[in-house]
Amino acid sequence: MSQESTQTGTDRAKGSTDRRSFLAGLAAVSGTAAASQGARAAGWGRWGRGTRTNVIMMIPDGSSRAHDTAARYLRAYRDDPDAYPENIPDVELAVDRADANGYMSHFPADPNSMVTDSAAAGTAIATGVKTYNGAISVDTDREPLPTILERAGEAGYATGLVSTTQLTHATPASFAAHVEDRGMQEEIARQFVDETDVDVFLGGDRSHFRADDRDDGEDLIGRAEEQNYAYVETASELESVSEGKVLGLFSESGHLDYYLDRANDADNTQPGLRQMTERAIDLLETRSDEGFFLLVEGGRIDHASHGNDPATVPEQLEFDRALDVAMEYARDGPRRSETLTVSASDHDTGDLGLDYGANVAAIDDLEASQGTLTSAIDAASSTSEIASVLESQAGIDDLTDDELAALEEDPSALTGADGILNDRAGLVWGSGGHTGEDVPIYAAGEHAEQFTGSIDNTDLFEVFAGVLDLDGSGRPGRSTGRGRARGRDRGR
Repeated sequence: MSQESTQTGTDRAKGSTDRRSFLAGLAAVSGTAAASQGARAAGWGRWGRGTRTNVIMMIPDGSSRAHDTAARYLRAYRDDPDAYPENIPDVELAVDRADANGYMSHFPADPNSMVTDSAAAGTAIATGVKTYNGAISVDTDREPLPTILERAGEAGYATGLVSTTQLTHATPASFAAHVEDRGMQEEIARQFVDETDVDVFLGGDRSHFRADDRDDGEDLIGRAEEQNYAYVETASELESVSEGKVLGLFSESGHLDYYLDRANDADNTQPGLRQMTERAIDLLETRSDEGFFLLVEGGRIDHASHGNDPATVPEQLEFDRALDVAMEYARDGPRRSETLTVSASDHDTGDLGLDYGANVAAIDDLEASQGTLTSAIDAASSTSEIASVLESQAGIDDLTDDELAALEEDPSALTGADGILNDRAGLVWGSGGHTGEDVPIYAAGEHAEQFTGSIDNTDLFEVFAGVLDLDGSGRPGRSTGRGRARGRDRGR
């Protein structure tokens, strides 16, 4: 962690006081003071008395149009291998059911870089303001920025954060925390518990909340339970909760497992993204007569793409199944409820390409991520055992002697853009990092038309604020440039 990101005890205490003052002023700053008085019980919504308004923001972190296309091909192959590829036009993904779509720019507040990280991109979506890479809802002067989730909560809406990453990772953190560096995850966890009123938290990594693992020894899980959060650690425990506030942390440390690793491990107790999305919506429905704001992130698409792992394609399909839940809710949700569902990546990762050699059957044969496969190969005691691992878990039964020798010497020969897995899958990767091209955006439900054509990531904040009537205007709108960063850029 950089020196500028490290707080002394005095600084942290001062920061906590400053943040409490900041949060206390949110209602006044955002024009929601009147709405927040008894709003959860009053039943007055954006659409009139008794009508609920909901916004669901879905972020497939690191995804691009190529990720959508690869997922479509895999879905077509799984639906009917004999009809593939002629059946590709018959496949309907959740993104195909959008009422409107467009493209979104996502550059940070850095004149020397067009490529954003998830912290700056998440901040732009959550606050409508550009900032430097690494910033969590603070501006270029390190001053806190009110987020759409915080404003919605102040106005009486229920709120939720769901992610397949660490709960304190950059994207979910950007909607409910304020720190100058995304690496300050213990402080992000503290702010979640001590300084927010988010109703549903679902994600990974208990370590940042557990007393034994925190530098300050604070028991944030215990504090959350004192605030009437139901604390759950498994998919079955999550399913058993029918109402109230929930803190779900589904991994000991780090992120939730990749979809392939979860789906093919009978002992895995983690929920999938679709289940978490369904449960979050069900729980938030019971929390406020006003409606809710929900952020859902498919965060491991980004991680698989950083590793140029073909497992990113099944990861994308898992996100699409969760998006299907949100899209359908926007169309067929409860009576007297109006919902806007928006799906947009924060940036592309990996510069994925599909060329003449793309082999969807090889991707379908995968039962584990390349990290899990590499560990199994590393533990193998012979080339025959290596061959057995790859045949049983990756469907590869034609390893050459040279490939077996390379794997025996270095299991990482399996991985990366030029590794054995991508050789079989035929995927082409142009990068191991983020790229700067626009990403697709899809919307369904009320005011979906706001997301046609070319927009910037800062535009989402103003549309959401309008839909939720946080500015009192009763109408959604697009950014007019006010969301651009103020002051000299101090990012990395």
